[in-house]
Amino acid sequence: MKLDLTDNIQALTASNELLCWVNGETQIVNLEPIMMKLLMELVVKRGEVCSNEELIDRVWAGNAGVGKPALRKNIYKLRKLLSQFGEEQLIETIPKKGYRFAGEKREKKRSIPINWVILVISIVFVMIVLKIIYPGLLHRLTH
Repeated sequence: MKLDLTDNIQALTASNELLCWVNGETQIVNLEPIMMKLLMELVVKRGEVCSNEELIDRVWAGNAGVGKPALRKNIYKLRKLLSQFGEEQLIETIPKKGYRFAGEKREKKRSIPINWVILVISIVFVMIVLKIIYPGLLHRLTH
């Protein structure tokens, strides 16, 4: 699955990779599976606070002994990684509560390429001209 984190960073969850576009170049960064799982938990609840307990439960199967230090360590590693691409503020700490992925949810805008628009307009124009010049042509072609 591909998931847009920002305009310049995309997560490929199946391969545990981040695609980052910097100065027109694509960089691929491999993440540890646990880091990708943590990042996805935060991104899925984008804008909402994820409690420490919730993250530990989902990422480390509730193992608080391993989870608390690992959570802090992996949040640090994710922030450090994202800061390399100018995204220092994507993961916010909410004191005494947890963490929040602060990146805005971006909806892909589907736009029709201008070449298709020009093609459709051209075809309609040609059909109108043919109808004016040869009024019975379309009738003869269809029968």
